[in-house]
Amino acid sequence: MLFVRIFISVLVLIFNFQSWTKADDIRDFEIEGISLEDSALKYFTEEKIKSNSKNFFRNKKYTPVNNDKLSFFEIYDYFDFRFLTGDKNYIMHSIAGIVNFDNKKYFECLNLSKKITNEIKDLMPNTEMQDFGNNSKTSGSKGTYSQKTFWTDDGFISVNCYNYDDKKNHMDHLSVTIANREYEDFITNNPY
Repeated sequence: MLFVRIFISVLVLIFNFQSWTKADDIRDFEIEGISLEDSALKYFTEEKIKSNSKNFFRNKKYTPVNNDKLSFFEIYDYFDFRFLTGDKNYIMHSIAGIVNFDNKKYFECLNLSKKITNEIKDLMPNTEMQDFGNNSKTSGSKGTYSQKTFWTDDGFISVNCYNYDDKKNHMDHLSVTIANREYEDFITNNPY
C-alpha cells in the first residue's frame, strides 16, 4: 500500500512539472499553482500572511512566511515564501513546496529528488546544475542532505532532501525552491 501511495505521489509530482515545458523564464514555473513574483494576496489573506510570518533572519530585508497543510495543497505538505518586508502587495521573491519525509526512508526522498531533478534537466537542458551530493553534512544539526541547484539568469531552482539525526527539532523532508535573483543575492550573504 505504501509503495502505491509513493508511486502515485511521484506521478503527481512529475506531471505537475510537465506544466513547466512552456517556461521561458523562472517566473513561469509553479508550485501548487503559485508562481514566483505573484502577489501572495492572490492565495492568502493578509491576516493569514501576517499570522504565518516568521522572524528568523538577522537581516530584515525579507519576511519569511510558512504555511502548513492548506486546503488547496495537492502535492506538498507545506508552502513557504519570502516577500520584501514592508511590501503591501506581498510579492513573493522565493517560493518553496515541502514534502514531509519523517516516516519514510531517506532513499525514498533521494529517489523522488532524482526524478524531479531529471525532469527539470529535460525542461532546461542548457541550464547549469550544481550537485552538492547525497551525503553532505547539515549545518547546525547532525544529519545529511542532498542538494541539486539549477542556476538561471533570473534566479535558481533547488531540489533538496534533508535527513536529520535529531528528529525532535527537525523534520526530514524534500523541498523544491524557486527564487529570483534579488532573493538569491540576499540569501547568499548570510542573513541569519
